[in-house]
Amino acid sequence: MTTTGEGDEAFLQPGDFFAGYQVTQQLGAGAFGTVYEAVKVDTGQRVALKVLNVSLQSHPEVARRFERETRAVQRFKHPNIVSAIEVDVCDGVQFLAMERLDGETLTELMRREKRLPLSRALDVALPLMAAVRSVHAQNIVHRDLKPDNVFLARLDDGRVQPKILDFGFAKMAEPGLRLTGKDTAIGTPNFMSPEQMLTPRDVDPRSDQWALGVMLYFMLTGVKPFESKNLADVLKNVLQREPVPLRELAPEVPVEVAEAIHRTMRKRPEDRFPAVHDFAQTLVGFARDDVALRYAADFFTVEVWENLSEEAPPRTAAEGRQRTRASRAPRLSPPPRGARASTPPNATAWRPPSAASASSPPARASSLPPSPTASTPPSPA
Repeated sequence: MTTTGEGDEAFLQPGDFFAGYQVTQQLGAGAFGTVYEAVKVDTGQRVALKVLNVSLQSHPEVARRFERETRAVQRFKHPNIVSAIEVDVCDGVQFLAMERLDGETLTELMRREKRLPLSRALDVALPLMAAVRSVHAQNIVHRDLKPDNVFLARLDDGRVQPKILDFGFAKMAEPGLRLTGKDTAIGTPNFMSPEQMLTPRDVDPRSDQWALGVMLYFMLTGVKPFESKNLADVLKNVLQREPVPLRELAPEVPVEVAEAIHRTMRKRPEDRFPAVHDFAQTLVGFARDDVALRYAADFFTVEVWENLSEEAPPRTAAEGRQRTRASRAPRLSPPPRGARASTPPNATAWRPPSAASASSPPARASSLPPSPTASTPPSPA
């Protein structure tokens, strides 16, 4: 560790050793901390090492925010959420070691591409929705979903895997945890819901749904729906004004998709979808076939399977065993003409249940189907 001088903030340089890691390069720096690429000395594993700035260690709110992030990241084992490797304190300095990702943020992609076709936008949005649903299932609201916090990781096989970063503003439902002052708005204005601006301590998962809708609008049009030249106007737009209709900027987007996105940006939370699950159900049928198949299992939309002439996976092990028995049962000869047909239960072809309506509550995690088949990529949820 290198120090600039008495009272100055400590920082790391390439070659420095810290908490069992050797720093190779600095990846980024912010107001609260610095992220380095480092190698764990005893295993050789590459990590992203996030270190809280020493000058802020004694600042209670900043320290609590860093602690919130580390605690939130530790909870998740999801392919679309950055993974924590180690959380600790070294020489009085808090740090978080995370998986090292190669790729770019959604901000960087949008800066280069300007706007995305619907299929590519859903390649990003549906994995994020699967991750956000997992977050909400643990009574956590992210509160800062935005393109800067979405990383498009490049995998060894060339695929891109979206990952959610930075849980520093996460609201966790835990006894005795005071997150912010009563009237302290936190988040990024262009992606904050009206209720997050007005009563940040009272937000629920529908605030994250708003942010996902804003990001999808941005990906499809290249325009942030509430953006303005100054902060005051952004706040006014979010609180009082409706965005330009999406199809005026991107007429190729299907009406159903545009309507779903606009529903997520309604001012009153109760006018949005009941949950992110329901938002995703309206979109999954518009994704590329392989993505639609993968997330039809995750969000269980029967119509997608039927439209693609595929059989939906069994939702439970018992259902799978029943289907196997049915497939092994001897076929029955058709009854004589005029005779009343009688088909035993084990000879009845399995029929998927009706898909939940867009207004119904999300299915419980235990009722979701497992990964489709060996030929279909496993579901990330």
